[in-house]
Amino acid sequence: MFSRYCRHPEYELRIATDTGRYEEEGWRLRKDGTRFWSSVVITAVRNAAGELLGFGKVTRDLTQRKTQEETERRLQRERAARAEAEAAS
Repeated sequence: MFSRYCRHPEYELRIATDTGRYEEEGWRLRKDGTRFWSSVVITAVRNAAGELLGFGKVTRDLTQRKTQEETERRLQRERAARAEAEAAS
């Protein structure tokens, strides 16, 4: 079955070629099968004449940051619910 994700790498490289770079955050899989939240930046590499030579790609593991953000959002929701409950009493 063909998936829209099959053409995603092609899309990323097209954007990097046209604009100079492509950025996204999302879940990735390590070689050992574990998931991690990542930031990906793909940069078009060109020579002095502007000809495309290739691409540079940097993937950063942002799992800890993502976990902290989710924890903070959960705590904010809990505080808001507690305040609402106290105000209704």
